[in-house]
Amino acid sequence: MGFSIPFFKKKSEKSVYFGLYITDASAFGFVFEITNGHTYIISQNTYSLTAGFDKILEDIDNLISELELKTNHHLSQTIFFLHSWMIDAETFEIKAPYKDIIKKLSKDLELEPLGYIDVKEALERYFIEQSIVNTVAIEVNKTKLGVSIIKGNKIVHSQYIARTDEVGDDLNSVFKELPKHVVLPNSMKIFGDEDKAEIASKLATYEWDEAIFPQHPTIEIIKQDELNQTLVETFTKEMVMKNDSEDANGAPVEQSALTSSGTSEKVNFGFLEGKDVLTDSKPPMKMTSVDLNEGENSDNQTLMNTIENHSNSSGDSPEEGGSNKKKIAILTAIVVVSIVGILAFYEYFLHTLHIKIYLKSKTVDQTFDIDIPIKDTESQELAVIKKDITNTYSNKKNTSGSRDVGENATGTVLMISKESTERIFQKGTEVKKGNLIFLTDSEVKVPASKLNEDNDVETGKAKVLVTAKEIGEEYNIPKDTQFQVESLSTSLYLAIADDAFTGGSKKEVSTISKKDMDALKTEAEKQAEQNSENVLGTQISNDEIIIPDLTSAKIIDTTFSGEIGEEAKSLSIKAESEVEYFTIQKNILVASLKELFGSELDTGFAVDSDNIDYTIEDVKQGKDEVQLSINASATIHKNVELEKIKSSSRMHPIGTLEKQLIKNYEIEKIETDQPFGWIPVLSLWAPLFSKNISISTSVR
Repeated sequence: MGFSIPFFKKKSEKSVYFGLYITDASAFGFVFEITNGHTYIISQNTYSLTAGFDKILEDIDNLISELELKTNHHLSQTIFFLHSWMIDAETFEIKAPYKDIIKKLSKDLELEPLGYIDVKEALERYFIEQSIVNTVAIEVNKTKLGVSIIKGNKIVHSQYIARTDEVGDDLNSVFKELPKHVVLPNSMKIFGDEDKAEIASKLATYEWDEAIFPQHPTIEIIKQDELNQTLVETFTKEMVMKNDSEDANGAPVEQSALTSSGTSEKVNFGFLEGKDVLTDSKPPMKMTSVDLNEGENSDNQTLMNTIENHSNSSGDSPEEGGSNKKKIAILTAIVVVSIVGILAFYEYFLHTLHIKIYLKSKTVDQTFDIDIPIKDTESQELAVIKKDITNTYSNKKNTSGSRDVGENATGTVLMISKESTERIFQKGTEVKKGNLIFLTDSEVKVPASKLNEDNDVETGKAKVLVTAKEIGEEYNIPKDTQFQVESLSTSLYLAIADDAFTGGSKKEVSTISKKDMDALKTEAEKQAEQNSENVLGTQISNDEIIIPDLTSAKIIDTTFSGEIGEEAKSLSIKAESEVEYFTIQKNILVASLKELFGSELDTGFAVDSDNIDYTIEDVKQGKDEVQLSINASATIHKNVELEKIKSSSRMHPIGTLEKQLIKNYEIEKIETDQPFGWIPVLSLWAPLFSKNISISTSVR
């Protein structure tokens, strides 16, 4: 667990602590007391960060003031509750800039930091205690979402993603990328920022893909009060286990660790007050004077008894007396040689001393405008490296186009002519009934009319097949329907349906429109832009800095499941995007800043790479170079000659070593550590051999 604990002091039965739970938009403060191993929250409050982390000091100060007024307690001992994205997953150290923010809060608000707890891991304990075996935990932050999939009380997958207005789509993109063997639990637990209720409402109405959630998941919000109680109980259990462990081992449980100068510094939960996070949480051991005296008396008494026994067993004979004197002399010589040998062995091999020197320092702020060339390959010089990566997306939507489809009605008409001359009608001649138009399928010759034997006019007649000009059932006309032939007068020419027309039909079908294709392409471009941060997450190493202002994403290829006008109820797209991004090697940039600072330092001062912090304020891209405006802050220190310090420390009394070094060298203070510092007398001096003295430096 992300819980850093050096050692604890013995607590009274009742202790009051201040818990501070920080997100990127809010701060949750709660005052709690521990009485006989039980935890009670006295008061709690929530404070929205008015300007993010820029004014967090004022916001937390107001939060503490309100809680102190409510509880009538002065709040000092503080435990911080942080999200996983604020903590390095490998070293468990707090990431920048959150580490500096916590240090500044502790110093300026006079807080005594006890350490920190990872909220996600504390929540895992909450799920176990609540018998929640399988669930999806959603951590809500202002700019990002945390997704933790819990199966069998264990986190099997954990990931942070950028948050957009479409939270369901954000989570959907995570779930789609999960390995096939990971089956999602059918419940969600939401915790974190104040807008978690709004997020829960959106997710409750979101239409999930059935391949992800066959049934809509149940969604519950973890109440802030319950989460706060879980956090403080986690702290209490860790503290009780630590105290029990130390008591069981017989080690004294002290609040302070003695330094070589006799002063003490409080060491609490992985923080050194006003300094940095400790790298070694094991406190120095301390032996009381009573224990030491008892050990010496016991050894002396045993030695005296041995000598008396030898003396009493001797006789009065002069020869025997001389022999005894020789034996005593030999024994004494052996003891002396053994002691000298042990001392020599101890001094050469075991007696070691580490001196941590705190150098005199000051902070220098500077703004640098640096022109950096753009290159396509890695370089050992300061350069902006241009890179790109491709990614694929897929999406699907219902089509919005439509058109009519069907069959044309057909039938046979009898062409009738009253004209005295023969007439030929070409293929495609129109015959119509109102708005219904039919076309002849072939050429037809209609004979002229004539007088029969009774002097009656006998009309010319000829049959021909016709087809409706348009589709539709209305063209299925009944037998004997009369038609006009082209625009000819019906007194001369007409057509009559020889039988009922059949085959006419019509229906409306969905089709692919250009609008559908444009909408899918636009959505793919938007998705490529939004997911560029997630795509780059696996590409950026810890040694690189990405320049977000220069990152761009574009669609380079699209494939649709159909063509415009094609009958289809839905249209899908497969798009390939290209993300272009620019990086700088972190160590090379810091080395360049160190060189720039070095050219402006006063004589005798130096700056180390580890003591340079910076932010990129502005970016301007040219054709072949990028201009960065960098606000840098460096903690510079006085130069000291470590070999001279090591030489002058040999055989020097530990008690006055700090005073002597401060006098001879421009340093603030020192801390000493001796692995065998518990050995009486011998540990009062520094080692004789320089090889056994090691020195490290630090700045405040």
